[in-house]
Amino acid sequence: MPKAVQKITSADVEVIRGKRIEVSGSHAEMRKSLRGYGLFGEITFCKLRMFVRMHASGIEMLSRVLNRYPVEGVLWQEAA
Repeated sequence: MPKAVQKITSADVEVIRGKRIEVSGSHAEMRKSLRGYGLFGEITFCKLRMFVRMHASGIEMLSRVLNRYPVEGVLWQEAA
């Protein structure tokens, strides 16, 4: 049984790569399948963070993640 994703954080922030949703709490084994679903990783403050891009195929990617890994919490934050 796959380990749960600890939380999904929606940060409505425009960055160089556009808006994105962060999927946090993943471990090394999960990251391989998350990349297979189309998520991308970014190292910030010595920590690898996984994201879903907010574009047309992003909904399908996030749906795959949610179908495979249960979510323990959701945090929504607005852009600063």
